[in-house]
Amino acid sequence: MNDHKNVQSDSLIRKMERIIAGTDRSVLKARWQLLYSVGILMIVPALIYVDIIPYGWRIYMLLALGSVFSILSYVRGYTLSELGFRKDNIRKAFLMQIPFLVGFLAVLSFANRFGFVEREFLSKELFLIFYVFISSPFQEFVYRSYMYALLRRCGWENRLVFVLFMAIPYVFVHIIYHNVLTLFFTLIAGVFWSYTYIRQTNLFAISFSHAVLGCVALVLGVV
Repeated sequence: MNDHKNVQSDSLIRKMERIIAGTDRSVLKARWQLLYSVGILMIVPALIYVDIIPYGWRIYMLLALGSVFSILSYVRGYTLSELGFRKDNIRKAFLMQIPFLVGFLAVLSFANRFGFVEREFLSKELFLIFYVFISSPFQEFVYRSYMYALLRRCGWENRLVFVLFMAIPYVFVHIIYHNVLTLFFTLIAGVFWSYTYIRQTNLFAISFSHAVLGCVALVLGVV
């Protein structure tokens, strides 16, 4: 009996050693990667906010961040499925966005009446095309797709933790506009998009939702 217990004890110790040598190291590595990734996402907008990086460079900074995190995703071996490039759940993912889109668009339709309009938007078709096909997908890739894939490797399961890490850096980047209203809207949208991304993990649906709301807000002059 004692021999049997000793064998079980030795087996448990070896199992724990394998965990410490393998899984725990990978988790620790992922958490360090999360730390400096969040740091980058907070430092860049802060530098733009205080004019160390010129405001006019914000688009180039977005493209640079998207490129850097795309390279990191490749180097770290993230699969397309991990990053939300999925078609198997695309219908459910899009359907999940519809109530939010309808509700938010309804609020934006009253923007002028409630004094939410901050400025006149100069209609620039090329910018809207850029926003739909580059800016929105890049933002969603960085703040939702990449962050979620990295968080999955950090060993956490609490959805609230995931939402906070995905939404707060996204909201913070909008401090460069010096507009409290913009921060308010992006907080609501960021939390919703983070939560729904966790539910369906589909980059296409989130990017579409972001592009629609962003374009309407820009055209109306709300942000």
